[in-house]
Amino acid sequence: MFTFSLLFTGFLTDTPFLSGVALKSECAVACVNDANCSSFFYDVNTQACYLEKYVFVSSDKLQTRSDVQYFSLLNGACPASYIYSRFTNQCLRRFWSPIMTYPAAKTLCMDNSGHLAFIRSQEENRQAAIVARNETLWIGLERDPGDEWHWTNGQSLGSYVNWNSTRIGDDRIYGKMFGFGRWGTYGSTGALRALCEIDV
Repeated sequence: MFTFSLLFTGFLTDTPFLSGVALKSECAVACVNDANCSSFFYDVNTQACYLEKYVFVSSDKLQTRSDVQYFSLLNGACPASYIYSRFTNQCLRRFWSPIMTYPAAKTLCMDNSGHLAFIRSQEENRQAAIVARNETLWIGLERDPGDEWHWTNGQSLGSYVNWNSTRIGDDRIYGKMFGFGRWGTYGSTGALRALCEIDV
């Protein structure tokens, strides 16, 4: 059984709404039946909807359309403070806590039943960048000086990487994601906020 949560009102894109869908419940059913759908916009005046594969947050820049409601799919594996993306199968949260070192961010995520976010595909990177809200955040990349980069669970990066062009210095042992989605490196004195993930 799938359920949805009303996150905010407003509209994010100029993408056309679905035709032939007249009720909010029909829009929810259409989203459930589309394996790539994580959320939907519903226009209460025209009774039309738009399915979306990513999950947005209320601070995203919205068009001024208070008649458009935005609903996100819920998953019991994600605490209420996390967003769930069915498209990428992730529970993600950007913590608003004060900026902190990488080890402190890693501990914060673990204390909240998760880990710093792993990004294994372009789609996951896009969803993470949406949650980052244009801020540079810690992600689960680390290495010992001179060694290869890996995720905090010890797995190698795999086939998908999104490094920024500047990755210099053997003292740079922790990974971050810029708000626009590229990855960068930081030394042990760096301080940022955390992007945490809970495995579904």
